[in-house]
Amino acid sequence: MNGVPEQDSKQLFDKFLNTFLRIIDLIKSSHTLKNLIRMRDYKEEDFRDFFKTHYNVDENWNADDEFKGKLDRKNDLRVISATLPLFRISTEFKIWKRNFDKNEPVQELLDNMGNLDKKGVIFMVNPNKSQINDKLKDELIFNHPKYISDTFEEIKIEDRLFPIYKASYKYRNQSIEVYHIIFDSIAFFRENE
Repeated sequence: MNGVPEQDSKQLFDKFLNTFLRIIDLIKSSHTLKNLIRMRDYKEEDFRDFFKTHYNVDENWNADDEFKGKLDRKNDLRVISATLPLFRISTEFKIWKRNFDKNEPVQELLDNMGNLDKKGVIFMVNPNKSQINDKLKDELIFNHPKYISDTFEEIKIEDRLFPIYKASYKYRNQSIEVYHIIFDSIAFFRENE
């Protein structure tokens, strides 16, 4: 991946994913973000900025975003290994069904990745009271025109209630792995809300 040996790439991606999951856990302790979720007044940028801040303070990573003016494309967040700068992960933050007609999530991620990037993440916020897992798999994986058949994998992480969906997509004559992570906001609402 990106000129990084495969073994190093796997270890770095696992480290990236563990950091990503740890940051998801920190959302619960962020009063600002928690209140935005409860008031249903959040935007994709709120999540992007939260993740960017936490990646920037982690000595293993550098975070870049479309507003720093340094990017060769406009993804929401690019996380770069501090020790191997050729290892980069692009992430798009999306809210389920919000602006999908303008920016379909998988296509947006693929279009905005760097030319050498081989892996990306879609962090999908579910604002609904019902699960979107099956709908996401149907629309963004199995019936997506760029999905490569038989590449779907459901990754279960120990001590996690939610799976991560991994699928590969054909783009610019190469295979790109995309990890779909669903964040259910329902956990932040009280029973009577």
